[in-house]
Amino acid sequence: MARFSSLKGNFNTLYAAASLAAAVAETIIRDRFEGVTVRRLFTSELAGSCVAPLTATALLDLVDLRTDGCFQLGVSTDIASARGEDDGWAASRELAQYIHDHTALDGFLYRSRLTGANCVAVFDRAVASKMTAGTARALPAARRLADALAALSVEVIL
Repeated sequence: MARFSSLKGNFNTLYAAASLAAAVAETIIRDRFEGVTVRRLFTSELAGSCVAPLTATALLDLVDLRTDGCFQLGVSTDIASARGEDDGWAASRELAQYIHDHTALDGFLYRSRLTGANCVAVFDRAVASKMTAGTARALPAARRLADALAALSVEVIL
């Protein structure tokens, strides 16, 4: 399960980042290099992932959690910045479930706690009607992967 997953299993959530570096940090690296000076990934750790460009074809109506959104909603700020399962994701899932079930909103806009880049969590009901995807590529073949990894100070080894 992920940060804005359904508690009831009645919806899926698409997660996307504004940059390839943020997407790699959020999905592959996460907290694995905390306290480590040498940052290395094996090629095999990238091989199972793919990347595709996404475009919004209509305005997405998102709850903005990048600044004071949690405060304005009167909910825990852990929703926007918790590290994982044991650090506040339960509150994120509860909010996602409520927003999905009781509003017509499309999901959430939030900042990556790792890179600060903008990220979105979009409910499946909006993905089909308001978004399109370009051709998916295996992550190791993605354009600008080397630049993204350099920005994250990560070296790839065999």
